[in-house]
Amino acid sequence: MRVGRILALLSGIALVAGCAHAGAGTEADTEAALAEGVRAAVRLYLPPEEALAAPICVEVASTSDFEVGVVAALRDKGMFAVAMPDCSRTGKDAVLLVRVLSYDWVDWLTHGKLVMQGTVETRPDERANFRLSWWRANFRASLGFHDGQWVAAADDLGRI
Repeated sequence: MRVGRILALLSGIALVAGCAHAGAGTEADTEAALAEGVRAAVRLYLPPEEALAAPICVEVASTSDFEVGVVAALRDKGMFAVAMPDCSRTGKDAVLLVRVLSYDWVDWLTHGKLVMQGTVETRPDERANFRLSWWRANFRASLGFHDGQWVAAADDLGRI
């Protein structure tokens, strides 16, 4: 009986340690993961050597505080991003609108893997002039937590 309790205790410690060393699952970790997914989506639709000269507007299907956290995480990574409610004022020169429509933890135990889906769109007043000949693209990003950072890969699900 005593061996069973010791094994249960060690399993609990291993579980907590696993959560602490994976994505950890805090709100800030989720914001950082989604920010990395947004970066991967933008890189998917723009030439790799092209730097963004204007901001992107970001909308996340969540609370406004969470959306602001994702935008702050993007800025921490050097991307000029604006939350969608502030886009008409602060991001009026935005090049792209990125909408995160859904996100789910694949590995719910350690929060080390996340999948998100969304769209990347041109501004409504720029659709006729957009050089890539599309105005809305659907993407899916898969994210994994490796060596203390989020690594993302984005896939194109179709363009309009």
